[in-house]
Amino acid sequence: MNLIRRYFLSLSLLLFIHAAFVTKVDTVKTLSTAMNKTIKAVVIIFNY
Repeated sequence: MNLIRRYFLSLSLLLFIHAAFVTKVDTVKTLSTAMNKTIKAVVIIFNY
């Protein structure tokens, strides 16, 4: 279970960085959206 959480966190971090690099026009908006999605996904994983 710990390994799955660690893998998921690293994956979400990569997605976060990717989203930041793809959209440089609305960087703040993209970062906040990525953060919200990451937090929601982490909450779902930890409640699972």
